[in-house]
Amino acid sequence: MIVIPMMGKSSRFFKEGYKVPKFMLLVGEESLFSLSVRSFERYFHTEDFAFAIPDDDFIYQWLLKEIDKIKITNFEIIKIPYETRGQADTVSEVLKRGAMSSRSVYIFNIDTILLNFTKDHDCNMDGYLEVFRGQGDHWSFAEVNNSGLVSRTSEKERISDLCSNGLYYFKSEEIFLEGFNSSLDKMERSKETSEIYIAPIYNHLISLGLKIGVKEVDLEDILFSGTPSEYENLLKQKNTKIS
Repeated sequence: MIVIPMMGKSSRFFKEGYKVPKFMLLVGEESLFSLSVRSFERYFHTEDFAFAIPDDDFIYQWLLKEIDKIKITNFEIIKIPYETRGQADTVSEVLKRGAMSSRSVYIFNIDTILLNFTKDHDCNMDGYLEVFRGQGDHWSFAEVNNSGLVSRTSEKERISDLCSNGLYYFKSEEIFLEGFNSSLDKMERSKETSEIYIAPIYNHLISLGLKIGVKEVDLEDILFSGTPSEYENLLKQKNTKIS
């Protein structure tokens, strides 16, 4: 199952004068939504897709048309009528609305394009995150031990040079929800009001003895469009990288 949370407010884009949510913006004749989701094009006929959106009929109808264009076979659009506490909370709502199952879960954002994504079919991990070697401290990070397993993760705290590209894997829905519920409990006990991010969820799973890995990918195989400047750079390079 591939879950795509789409509950972000695109606030940085609206502040810059854009009039629609960022996933509706065009790169040539194709939307950012289409380009991002086509990262998984080879699985359009074999995987279930779940898209989480605000309870907005305009977005819902627009999304139906976009999904029809790219020909995803099995999908569900989940409308969430309230503001969630971040990407992890959104994913938890998607999973809780379906029957509990042991199927694996891939989570990805709607503002990044992966040029050569393939599932890690040989993965014997309980979870992993895709990473690249990057600069800056505005990413989610993973620290890896001598055995190649993740020892801890962080959000916007540079504990290594392994930066998440936004692709997260959990071996089962139950494993994700175990980690999420722990993060939610900690937030509520501390009376924090911040978002619940996905990368730190792995820390609780690691403490339980579960094996979490990384899959390193080349930065050249990732296109970012999460900020206005990244989107504008994408417009400049679309003819050379995106096909």
